[in-house]
Amino acid sequence: MGIGMNKKLVVCLGAFLASWLSVGHADESLGKAKTLIEKGQEQNDIALLREAVALLEPAVKRGDSRAQFELGRLYADGRYATRNGPEALSLITAAAEHGNADAQLYLGQTYSGISQGIIEVDRNSEVGLKWYEKSAAQGNPHAQYVLGVTYSSSYESVHNDEVALKWYLRSAEQGYVYSQEALGKVYLFGRLGQKADRSKAEHYLKLATAQGSQDAEGKLKVMRCLDGADPTGDIKALVPLCENEDADRGIELWIGMNCPATELDSAVSVDACFNKKPKEDPEANFIRAFTYAFGYGRPVNLAEAYVYFSMAALPSGGERDLAVSYRQAIETALSPAGLTEAKKRFEELTNDKG
Repeated sequence: MGIGMNKKLVVCLGAFLASWLSVGHADESLGKAKTLIEKGQEQNDIALLREAVALLEPAVKRGDSRAQFELGRLYADGRYATRNGPEALSLITAAAEHGNADAQLYLGQTYSGISQGIIEVDRNSEVGLKWYEKSAAQGNPHAQYVLGVTYSSSYESVHNDEVALKWYLRSAEQGYVYSQEALGKVYLFGRLGQKADRSKAEHYLKLATAQGSQDAEGKLKVMRCLDGADPTGDIKALVPLCENEDADRGIELWIGMNCPATELDSAVSVDACFNKKPKEDPEANFIRAFTYAFGYGRPVNLAEAYVYFSMAALPSGGERDLAVSYRQAIETALSPAGLTEAKKRFEELTNDKG
């Protein structure tokens, strides 16, 4: 290797090392600036925020999109003396145009009408959608979720079930809990042009539940309720009953007030609570029906739910109309033999004077 080649190699290595050191320094400054902003906002300390600004400004001048976005967000926060709406919009737009996915998401929200501090723009759904698309294309799971919501909405001119499903799937694959929830509902109820698929619904709902989603946990209970229907029955008729979002709260509140020591995962304990009430108590019967519909301490038993909704519907007033509607829904979901047996059980209870 000649001397000239050696010199070129040294120059190239030197340039690479300088570039690497520069990137490392920029990352360190950005990390420190973020920490200062976080502490400054928590402590309402303008000195810390100004120190963060001083750290970010050199990187902003170099066109670092991460620094542009962080400084833009700080300027957009109207609670502090560093606020500057026009400059915030300018910086975040520059970051988005440089390909920063977080800045693109931010602009998507801004132009879609979601308030972003003191930044003021005329709402423009088309511009907002453009920025969401750019962010989603780079793999931002939040932007992908928003596109799923947008394209699935029948109120949007861009409504497209196939595209909505695509974005939900991409977002859910990255662990985005809201997309996992959405897909659970898609496959549970057969939406977005998909057939109901209990296996897929359970898969996504369990993923979301593992991340603490109460909505997904509730939908798993909906699934168990629907699974109580006979294969030949009308499952769709059960949806209003099984989707009752107040049922869980109602059961737990009623039992908590009447039998505080009840173990909700024990059928014996749950039944002992209801057995303390008069047999004809409509409120107790209404709540008891739900414990069978959702399987509290026992497998789902829609036949028994039918019996107790029928008991709750005997007196006028209260929840009678709702009890009747739920009883009618269960009638269509049971097999003929199952319905006959439920009616027989109801007659036995009403004729029992004990």
